[in-house]
Amino acid sequence: MGPSSPYQPPGARSSDVPPTAQGPRRPWYLMTALVLAWIFGAMGFVQGCTTIVVLRGEGPTPEEHTEMIQSNEQRAQASRAAENYYSTMNNARSRYFPLAVAGMLLGVVMVGCAARCMSGREGARAPLIQLVTAQAALVLLAHFLAADVRQASLNFENAMTVARMRDSTQDQQTLESIVARLPRLLHMRDTGWLIVRSMLSGFIVIALTRSRSREFFEAANGRFSER
Repeated sequence: MGPSSPYQPPGARSSDVPPTAQGPRRPWYLMTALVLAWIFGAMGFVQGCTTIVVLRGEGPTPEEHTEMIQSNEQRAQASRAAENYYSTMNNARSRYFPLAVAGMLLGVVMVGCAARCMSGREGARAPLIQLVTAQAALVLLAHFLAADVRQASLNFENAMTVARMRDSTQDQQTLESIVARLPRLLHMRDTGWLIVRSMLSGFIVIALTRSRSREFFEAANGRFSER
């Protein structure tokens, strides 16, 4: 054993070396943030692609959405809500299509940057911070800029939910109570998700800029550069 080699007891493994000798460990909040960034990127990509497909007229028709509803009356109401949703989206095409394309592109690049950050690539950290911030701003912009489309979508979801409940529920008193509260509940869920998503985006940015996260990436980047 050379004089510069650290002493290890017989049978000791490299994994037994203290963490300080192996470089800083990945903080738990950093991994959580990277997983969230990957999920948000995938969601943005899928939502953008779905919107583009619908705007191009290649999505399901209102009849295909409502064909499983048993009641003729409820099917007709749900079909009208679906037609209104598609009509509203098409009328807002000049606003909604660019938002969908931007969401799709941001999403796919976020997935790639998050994956590179998971492997410890320091060069992907700063772009990911910018992408997460841009996507959060885009979601807020779409929430207000396309409020008419969002409301038509909530009305469509409400009509479909009510139709399915009326097909499967016999307790009319309970059903009517739920139906009366459903539009407000859907609106609260929509607003609540916007708030939660914005807070989670803030958490991702904070996690990526913490000193322990920077130290981890710098150490990982040093290992890559030595290869």
